[in-house]
Amino acid sequence: MGIEQGEVWPKFLFHWQQSISAMFMPVIATDAGGCAEVVDDLRYMVPVRDADALAAKMAQIAAMTLAERETLGEINRWRVARFDLESICDRWEKIYAEKEGDIQR
Repeated sequence: MGIEQGEVWPKFLFHWQQSISAMFMPVIATDAGGCAEVVDDLRYMVPVRDADALAAKMAQIAAMTLAERETLGEINRWRVARFDLESICDRWEKIYAEKEGDIQR
């Protein structure tokens, strides 16, 4: 079982999110294990195991101005923040509260 399908992936994703959020970094991700949903910008997705595509995307970001990279990093921070543990728990609590209200009616 690969990491994109393994049980370590969710834990890695939470740690990754915290690091990216703290650093306001641009994100390049492979299209595996839910990354597309997190990154939410197909311009910065590369196929799994495609080193040439990854290198090209890295060169594209390196060619950006500092302001462009910072803007992209800030956008990514807010996209990724949807997947932090607190946000996920808040959404589940809301779902349970709504369902509990439906049952009591």
